[in-house]
Order: sequence, then C-alpha cells, then structure tokens
Amino acid sequence: KPWVGTETPLTIPKLVSERLQQQGQNPDDSQVIGEVYRGIFRRIQLIHPLDYYWFWTPEGWTWEGNKPEQFEATVRDIQAALEALDSLGNPFTLATSGWVLGPANDRTALDKVLPKSIHMSCINREVGHDVVEPGFAGLQGRPKWAIPWMENDPNLVSPQPWVGRMRYDASDARRLGCTGL
Repeated sequence: KPWVGTETPLTIPKLVSERLQQQGQNPDDSQVIGEVYRGIFRRIQLIHPLDYYWFWTPEGWTWEGNKPEQFEATVRDIQAALEALDSLGNPFTLATSGWVLGPANDRTALDKVLPKSIHMSCINREVGHDVVEPGFAGLQGRPKWAIPWMENDPNLVSPQPWVGRMRYDASDARRLGCTGL
C-alpha cells in the first residue's frame, strides 16, 4: 500500500517560511501549518493514490530524549494536519511511526491524545537489536504495527535476512497486541 509522510513537527523550508512571512503569516502558527498541510494533502491527491500519510516522530527522541514542549509541538502539528485532512474529506488515513513509539517519559503518550483512527507504529531500536517496543501493550482501541528490521542497517550491501529474529519479533509483536507487522 502506498505511504508517504514527514517528520513531525513539520519543518517548513526557509523559502516557504519567508514567503509566508511576506504574506503577513506566521509560519509557526497552527492555522498556517494547517494550511501548509492542506496544500501537501491536496497535492498528494492530485498526483498519486495514497493509503497512509505517516508522521515520523523526531529521531532525537531515541538518542537524546525529549522535553515536554517538544511533545506538545508534535501533538499540535498532528492536530493541525488532522484538521486539514478532515477539511478535505479524509481521503487517506494518518499514522505515526518513528524510532520510538512516543516520548521518553511515556511511550504511550500519543495514544492518550490522538484519535483512535490514527494508526501507531515504530521500528525496533538499535537497528533491530532491541526488542519490540513494550509500550505497544499499553495502546488500546487502535491499529498498531511493529516494524522489525529484516536486515542490519550498516551492512545493506550484502544479503542478510534475519529470519530467526524476524520470527521472534513477529511473535513478540503479537504478544503485545500489535495488529500488524
């Protein structure tokens, strides 16, 4: 199924930000960000079919942790996108993903503030050398997908299917209540 997406919160390119400011708009305003998302979503509708638009949580949440204001900015960003998508008749489904399921202090925090229509997923940390995210067990009433690594990222130049690890991760994902892999 076709997927595309962006890291959240949305990074507005410098030239677009300058153009918005020239028009008297604040590129940090949630309404303006919603308009940018509306434009992104309209463009997607015009050029190709899409099943899911993915919000990739900040990679820094994995390595550096996060501050409460970073989580709040991510939530505001996704809510602006939700409103934009709703104004277009919800032509595709939203999902979250990332190196981690949610912020460091509570990996299930996004589940508590986002509509259940949004699918949630994340990859296994440490390039698949870590277990499936235990926080999946705490997500309720929504599709949730574990994304294990089939290969070892630094060695992508040679075949290396990790069949045993994939079977273990699939079993673990099911135990944690995941609905997809």
